[in-house]
Amino acid sequence: MAVKRRRRITALAPGRDDRVWFEPLYVDPNDGLLKRTDRLPEAKPLRRARKAPPARPDRIILTPQLELRRIDGLWFEVTMAALPAPEYRAYRELRRVRLKPFGGPSIEIDITVRRLASPDAWDIVRRTWADYRRTWPDCRYAVAKRALAQRELRRHGLNNDPT
Repeated sequence: MAVKRRRRITALAPGRDDRVWFEPLYVDPNDGLLKRTDRLPEAKPLRRARKAPPARPDRIILTPQLELRRIDGLWFEVTMAALPAPEYRAYRELRRVRLKPFGGPSIEIDITVRRLASPDAWDIVRRTWADYRRTWPDCRYAVAKRALAQRELRRHGLNNDPT
């Protein structure tokens, strides 16, 4: 006895090669009855994909200086500040330079070196110093953070999930 395989009822949308569409009904070749395609085994993963909840945000910006962030499953109110402008100062140094690479005579040179002299900024959330050599996405760093109370969580429609 030959086993009949079900054909997948999919087709490319007319004029659109990138989208797949599905027929809502099909005629079953075994009994000739009109049946729904959403009950086929191929349709189950599509139903699950459609029911997937949207990704929860990790950051909600309230104002340029205030935002809500989820850190390790808990929501905090984070106060932001702009990075201070980088300041450089020139320093004079004496450096010893060898004329030959291995064991040759050396001389002292008086050179001017520019070094970063602006104050350091500690980012509370990232737990690191704000470094001017790295690219900070919005040129701001976290100055302070405070855990949100239950009333504030309800007001914003959030909940803590430490798992």
